[in-house]
Amino acid sequence: MKLAVFDTILNDGGGKRFITNLLPALKLINKDIKIDLYCKISRITNTETYNHLTINNISVYNLVSLNENFTPPFPLYKRGFNYFCRKTGLNQFQFELNTKTTNTLQNEIYSLSKEYDIAYFPWPFLIDNITTFCPKVATFHDFNYKYFFGAEIFSKRMLEHLEMNIPLWIKTSVPVVSSYFIKAEIKKFYPFTENVQVIHLAPLSGFTNVSREKANYIITKFGINYKYIIYPTNLTIHKNIGILSKVIYTLNNKNFNIKLILTGSDTEKIIGKANETGIERGASCFDILGLGYVSDEEMDSLIQCSEIVISTSKYEAGCGPGIDAWRRGVPVAMSDIPSFKEHLNVLNVRAIFFDIFNADDITEKLEFMLNNYDDMLKEAKISQENILKYTWEITARKYYQIFSDTIKK
Repeated sequence: MKLAVFDTILNDGGGKRFITNLLPALKLINKDIKIDLYCKISRITNTETYNHLTINNISVYNLVSLNENFTPPFPLYKRGFNYFCRKTGLNQFQFELNTKTTNTLQNEIYSLSKEYDIAYFPWPFLIDNITTFCPKVATFHDFNYKYFFGAEIFSKRMLEHLEMNIPLWIKTSVPVVSSYFIKAEIKKFYPFTENVQVIHLAPLSGFTNVSREKANYIITKFGINYKYIIYPTNLTIHKNIGILSKVIYTLNNKNFNIKLILTGSDTEKIIGKANETGIERGASCFDILGLGYVSDEEMDSLIQCSEIVISTSKYEAGCGPGIDAWRRGVPVAMSDIPSFKEHLNVLNVRAIFFDIFNADDITEKLEFMLNNYDDMLKEAKISQENILKYTWEITARKYYQIFSDTIKK
């Protein structure tokens, strides 16, 4: 099998970690499979991602069309210019629509795909639908652009682009999703969709394996010498961060003396005192602190040393913070949404669920966890043992089967 992987975004965080885990696992299944990754190579050269891929016999090539003038066909995210730049590696000069470059990218990928049995797009968003010579498979992560959560996540131009191109991507590829919840979503919004494949992801491991002793040392550089709950997130409205100000306020009025740490793009703007209204800026002391975008090693350390990992999100394909916590034996509290509950059946893990619209319920659940912390650690240990049984070999075999079946058909 000759597999071409086209990643035109190669976004930091989950995107890079996904292909870094999946592609080497595919090679372990069948050493004869030829895997070539095409991307903006300058984004990963001299990185651990590049080294890990090449060591595992994954060839990495540059997509010439993704030069310094390449722009996606939409203006920047509503969620913030800095976030968008970090995700795409673009600068401010590059935000004008560039149809010529888009056409060049289409032609380049079509030409390259003639040499392969299958083309795989791990991130078919943010670009026009691409026609390939060989059949193509694409992974669709979620459909949050189909919802209004109280504030816009995307610009008008971007929404128009998504609404026009995602149906074309779905029609012209074999669609893969990472949960049965997202399968139901794709069928709801695009009823014409056939043959949706569900492949649950194994835990996304980075390149860190931080000991608890080293983790304790690393968090001291953030000035952390206190108990805290952590929420790895960003500031988009569906992450539902605001409700936690009342939760932390109530917990500390009950003398729990605990802080909330936020990580993720733009969270560095947040520091203040929690109250029933929100996060009070400029207070003489704080109990909610944002650290911004942190490295894999720092994230590993912050999760290990936390009391609880929490996610209050209203809409996700799965709970990334929860998976990271289960891998490290840390108790998890999260929203009672379908995709989060799905983890318990698939990964055989444990968590405490709460009503995402009810601050009192969240407070009650966290209070229970803190008051029964030894029991929570035992549950977390069981989760850790079970989640490590769901390996990337399992995920990769399912992807390999889809690739093989698509080629045969």
